Amino acid sequence: MQELKEARRRSVTGHVIEFRGARLKSIAKGFREAVVRAGLNPRDVTPHVLRHTAATWSVADGVDLWEVAGMLGHKDVNMIKRVYGHHSPDFMRGASRALRQDF
Repeated sequence: MQELKEARRRSVTGHVIEFRGARLKSIAKGFREAVVRAGLNPRDVTPHVLRHTAATWSVADGVDLWEVAGMLGHKDVNMIKRVYGHHSPDFMRGASRALRQDF
């Protein structure tokens, strides 16, 4: 978060991402070119895919679902639970524990 504040402080336009002294209107062209330069298929790698990957990895790493929801700009955790919940290390832990009980 400190890096973001520092980038904004140093900016010419007040925006974190600038080009030639002006704010970017869209990242589409630059993102696509970066994907192609990396040798990847731009149909497979999009900003949405990176957003989905960040959410998946965050949940899998045990990040609090409220934090993930906040990172993605959601007002609650319902969608995070529904779409990413199965990546959580706690997913099905209770059911798994119940099946290991000695009878």
